[in-house]
Amino acid sequence: MNHANRFYDGEVCSILERSERFGPISSAVAGGRGIPFRERYCFFKHQPVIKAELEFDFNGDEVGDSHIEETKLNGYYPTARLCEN
Repeated sequence: MNHANRFYDGEVCSILERSERFGPISSAVAGGRGIPFRERYCFFKHQPVIKAELEFDFNGDEVGDSHIEETKLNGYYPTARLCEN
């Protein structure tokens, strides 16, 4: 998989795409190459919306142990919170 970042700018939204692999590279996971994933973020220009798409291609591979929380795949997106005083 080509490790790439791409950016597109259109009338409705700007789009950022990224493709990468994750997981232990030295393991047997995905033949030692890691598990491919793709991210796409759409930043809409006329709406206060960000659309996030994540695509994983496990192809029979696994991530984590179902009995150990710390090993599981965790998608976390911190967001700013506005507070009125």
